[in-house]
Amino acid sequence: QGMILLKNDNVDSSSSSSSPLLPLNPSDKIALIGPHFNATEDMISIYHGDVRLAQTHSPYQIISKRVGEKLIGYAPGCVGSDGDDPDGSTSCLDTSGFSDAVKLAKEADVAIVFVGLTPGQMKNDSSDAREDEGWDRHITTLPGHQEALIQAVYAANPKTVVVLIHGAPLSIEWTKENVPSILDAHYPGELGGDAIASALYGDYSPAGRLTTLVYPKDIVNARNISDMCLRCKGGITYKYYTGKPLWEFGFGLSYTTFSFEVSSPKKLIVSTDAIVEHDQVYYQSKGEMKSPAGYNVKVTNTGNVNSECSVLGFVSSDHNDAPVNKELFDFARVGPLKPGESTIVHLSLPATVLSIVDKDGVQSILPGKYNVEFGVHGSAESVPATAQLILNGNSKEIFSFKSLKQ
Repeated sequence: QGMILLKNDNVDSSSSSSSPLLPLNPSDKIALIGPHFNATEDMISIYHGDVRLAQTHSPYQIISKRVGEKLIGYAPGCVGSDGDDPDGSTSCLDTSGFSDAVKLAKEADVAIVFVGLTPGQMKNDSSDAREDEGWDRHITTLPGHQEALIQAVYAANPKTVVVLIHGAPLSIEWTKENVPSILDAHYPGELGGDAIASALYGDYSPAGRLTTLVYPKDIVNARNISDMCLRCKGGITYKYYTGKPLWEFGFGLSYTTFSFEVSSPKKLIVSTDAIVEHDQVYYQSKGEMKSPAGYNVKVTNTGNVNSECSVLGFVSSDHNDAPVNKELFDFARVGPLKPGESTIVHLSLPATVLSIVDKDGVQSILPGKYNVEFGVHGSAESVPATAQLILNGNSKEIFSFKSLKQ
């Protein structure tokens, strides 16, 4: 359920009969390439217990059983500088395996390249391939020569799929621009190989959404990671970043398409005086928390594939102290919906999301117009529905940090 389809283009855009590369055709001859093609413990992230189950559920182990002779071969392409490769070293400093990877790619109908990062099991790994608690990476790009491996494989076979296994967001500008299909598996767990295979072959339509914005690689030069100013130097986090991200927070494609329709009123007018606001006020007064606005959103599968859908609700306003970009206020996961099937979900807009903290530390709900959007954020696969919320009345102070100090 966490698989995120980041890209799935037609391989031959000049042909009217061309279709997206994923899901794969069972008759395709495939090659498995990259340092994570046989990942086991590297699928488990940092914190885990017994990992014996993962030892027999790597992508290679599961896909090879599934496709049999359609798997024409496998190659890591690159390994660590010392050649030690217990679980697919992602430091990827030794490129002597590029030629084997390119040869396989040329022979295959589709080349699948598994790249990413390594959770902190190997304490002797001091490279940017490792991510761990108490360990900062210096780059946001793929470490070592992984991107060069993708480029070499793509040059040999344009029908290339990239599968990402990692934790932190990865800046992969070239891959996004050129490779037709990208599946983000993050750290998929003990049965990660099964999950990846199910998504690649269409047993399951990806419905995951990005939980972070993905920055371009130059973000590391634009600001110091210890700078906590959210609005400074181009901003940081999905609510304040003013640059062009590789992918928006909440982005995610599907093997089908969806439409969204707000079936509750397009405009809601609510008095700020009628709102019981902050949760801390609620606990002190024993009152009842109420949402100033609730929206019923009709979700329809407009494509040809059964699929779940994650419906996201975002709000924005033009108040000076409001977040620069849209802010997530609620979400719901629905389905799986059959082609043509619809369902209605209810999303609530809490008072705490509408509240704004000013420069003096006073948190208030301000009257004015708020724009509300529902759908899949940043995704061209669906057109989000929109609505407005208009708050009338006086500015209502609901929480003051200054009053706490006093």
